[in-house]
Amino acid sequence: MAGEEVLRQTTDWVPFVPHLFHLWHLISPHPYPFWMQMDGDWMLACQALIRRGGDSTGADEDMRLAVAMGIPVFLSMDEFIAWTKEAK
Repeated sequence: MAGEEVLRQTTDWVPFVPHLFHLWHLISPHPYPFWMQMDGDWMLACQALIRRGGDSTGADEDMRLAVAMGIPVFLSMDEFIAWTKEAK
């Protein structure tokens, strides 16, 4: 099961999935900085970030941005779910 599905089934949180911009880019191509700016704009509405494993320049930038904005960053779904239970 994808992490986004687990998130929806175990919490009341709604995931924002930046890598879905890849599909949007197929329909309406823009330079990489355009998508990163849009990602940063969406991040303003986020209350947490889950950094999934793997190499990703974009995800690394998202993490730096979240930290700079004071948004908590979690390295696993379990950490995030525990935090959501504490936040209620």
